[in-house]
Amino acid sequence: MAASAQAAAEPKAAATTTTGGGFWTQQPSGADLERHYPFFALFFGVRGRAVLLCVVQRDGSLADCDIESEEPEGWGFGQAAAEITRYFRADPRLAGGYVRAPVRFEVAE
Repeated sequence: MAASAQAAAEPKAAATTTTGGGFWTQQPSGADLERHYPFFALFFGVRGRAVLLCVVQRDGSLADCDIESEEPEGWGFGQAAAEITRYFRADPRLAGGYVRAPVRFEVAE
């Protein structure tokens, strides 16, 4: 099968962040999230979510993130969410504190 035909048949990812509190100054774009969608989950059309607990740095970046939860387990959504933390920025006034970063991964219809 030609590469272009394979690409056309592959599912398309749509990933979003769901956050509360209004403390985000920057969030990952859909393209950022799409690049990190777990491969097998995308291939099989599995949706998922993860929640990370992270420390806010002085510049608003996130560090020392722990995966608090991921659903469903075993598909790589926690690790994928951890990989996109570099695209988040929180209000620098929260430096030294903790924030929760919930991320939802969905396959586009």
